[in-house]
Amino acid sequence: MLVVLLWTTMNFAQETTCKLEGKITYIEGNPIELATIVVVDTQTNFKFGAISQESGYYSVTNLPPGNAYAITISFIGYQSVSMKNISINLSETSYQDFVLEEMSEALKEIVVVADKKNNSNIEQTINSKSIQNTPIAI
Repeated sequence: MLVVLLWTTMNFAQETTCKLEGKITYIEGNPIELATIVVVDTQTNFKFGAISQESGYYSVTNLPPGNAYAITISFIGYQSVSMKNISINLSETSYQDFVLEEMSEALKEIVVVADKKNNSNIEQTINSKSIQNTPIAI
């Protein structure tokens, strides 16, 4: 009786998914918090997502096993990094670390558009020189 009970419990405890984990860092080695992780099942185009923790670690769980995945890591001000053809077997965890580099392009201008009841379509363009000349409160 005990053997049957243990065998039944073990069958229900089996995992049916897999997991993708890793760490995201700056090129200097410091962890990146709040980076966006998007994992795409390339066979079904279904997307899974996560956000990196303060330590830079991320975990994407409940992935269907055996499929090929593409992963993209992005963070504001840094170049996105992608990796394709990641395959993970049933009940396994694949570990993929990523290093992000700063973007060399800066914003050139900011366009602010507002609507007001009496004055519609107010628009002002602020260029980078105006931004540089704006005093910063300390």
